[in-house]
Amino acid sequence: MEGKIQYDLVPGSVPTIVQRGKMGPSRDVLGDVTNTVLHRTSPAHPVVSSEVPRKMSSPARPKMSTQSRKLCELPQLDISSVHLLDSTDLEFELTSDESEMCVDDEKCDPTFEPATEEITSSSSGSSLSVEDLNESSFIVYCQCLNELLAGVRCIKCDKQCMITNTYMKGSSLTVYFQCSNFHDFQWSTQQSSGRFPHGNLQIAAAALFSGQNYSVLTQFAALLGLRFLHRTSYNAIQSSHLFRLVNDAWNSHQSELLETFKGKRVCLAGDGICDSPGFSAKYGTYTVMDIQTNVILGFHVTQCTETSSSVHMEKHGLEKCLGHLQDNEVTVDVLATDRHVQIRKYLTDKWPDINHQFDVWHLAKSVGKKLSKKSKQKGCERLSTWIKSVVNHLWWCCATCDGNGDVLVEKWLSIVHHVCNRHVFPGHHVTECCHGRLEPTVERKTKWLKMQSPEHQALTNVVTNKLLVKDIRQLTLFCHTGALESYRALLLKYMQKRIHYSLEGMIARTQLAALDHNHNVNRAQATVKTGSRKGEKRFRTEFSKLSKSWIAKKMYEKKSYEYLEILMEKTLETEKLNCTRPNRRSLPPNISRNEKPRKEIIVQGRVSRFGK
Repeated sequence: MEGKIQYDLVPGSVPTIVQRGKMGPSRDVLGDVTNTVLHRTSPAHPVVSSEVPRKMSSPARPKMSTQSRKLCELPQLDISSVHLLDSTDLEFELTSDESEMCVDDEKCDPTFEPATEEITSSSSGSSLSVEDLNESSFIVYCQCLNELLAGVRCIKCDKQCMITNTYMKGSSLTVYFQCSNFHDFQWSTQQSSGRFPHGNLQIAAAALFSGQNYSVLTQFAALLGLRFLHRTSYNAIQSSHLFRLVNDAWNSHQSELLETFKGKRVCLAGDGICDSPGFSAKYGTYTVMDIQTNVILGFHVTQCTETSSSVHMEKHGLEKCLGHLQDNEVTVDVLATDRHVQIRKYLTDKWPDINHQFDVWHLAKSVGKKLSKKSKQKGCERLSTWIKSVVNHLWWCCATCDGNGDVLVEKWLSIVHHVCNRHVFPGHHVTECCHGRLEPTVERKTKWLKMQSPEHQALTNVVTNKLLVKDIRQLTLFCHTGALESYRALLLKYMQKRIHYSLEGMIARTQLAALDHNHNVNRAQATVKTGSRKGEKRFRTEFSKLSKSWIAKKMYEKKSYEYLEILMEKTLETEKLNCTRPNRRSLPPNISRNEKPRKEIIVQGRVSRFGK
């Protein structure tokens, strides 16, 4: 590293060069920050190689402002601490104390049998090879750094050096030395090839790629006393480097996907999500997913100023998604959505060749809510015992209709006879229940409804509703968007609804969520690795607040974030290329349609109900 002292670190020593390393393939982008902090090296008595390296350049000292300069006297630096630039995924085994913070496999699965091999724990005094040090980052305390730099000698005359100045830029520290013969040189904790030190670039990148927010990370750094980026630098790095990097990665990935679907007829699921709860959303994100492979084929982020109001953003997003697929020669055969009125009319008018199906889950949820509301009416209390059965009956009808809408409708309407213990009834396609003859014990214990009773009449009104019966005909292909709902939950990791982002930030974070989903979709179920039950499928148990019972859920293999490793490596390359932000759509700078008055006028017009 030209112009910087290279210190040899021996096993067990306190590292002074804070360097970003690679991430493990199955960890979160930021790695285990807490575990890194817990492995603090005692600031006293660091083990330092006594041999001072000789290869060092003497660059000219840059001009610094008075506020940036911090004078130090040997051997103490007049700074609060030296700070971690970014956490890394060190391949350390967890000690007994740290293991309490991890998911206990034995609690998740009582039948889990841990490995019998002895786990070798790594303490603060464990040895690391040179390769490990080159791929790692460390927290370095100011006292330890002082002790190390106190022994620096001049590279020209071998005289003892003293510290003349220190300069901090975000998480980077630069120290200026001078010997008694007035030879000057400098040493920095980070490399820098452009505007920003490498550590600052990678902090901003790791924060964005992991879906974290600046306010959370600054509070985390403040509690630990770590040097961190200023918000201005953080935003500048995102705008000039990271947004372009993420955009290129998503465009490349999407192009490969659309190339595989080119010329094919696909079955899609589509749904929209707003950036904030309520009816005053600024952004709307519409996503389309292939039902067969569960991969995200495209999305569109709409700002409310692009439409007449926020309620039209979902239709606008779908229009853009379908247009993009058409431009790439992907034919949409089936599209499953919720029962959005605008989308229903839009597809009927503009895309009549698309078979518009409704999501079974959404419609079943609607039926359950209506029955629950009816069961709370006076005289209809017994209807509550049939709500779950009626909803399950709808799922069964859609799964067994063989794509025939008439059969689906008749199977659905047969429930009004079944609840009254009448299992043979008139019809064209369905004339009796498919469950066969009931056991006498089951028939006697079932709480049947009486024909034309208030609860039966309430059930009939819901089941035979004309609009519902019409919509049920659009469930013939048994399309459900469960995978898309799971993706929406993942999207909230990158875009919290309580935090405002710029349009570029919304697009970049949606692209990261789509990359995360597509690179980890359809993971295999985890299996027991060792023991007598090796190879068996793993489950975790939890209590469902909805069903009021214990349920079992599958456990899947760990996620892979290799694509983020590539992005992190490209982060430093973008600094050299001096990238700019992606092309921005021509939108108003503010969603307000009125010109902003002066701040003094707004403050004078402020009125509080509490007189404050």
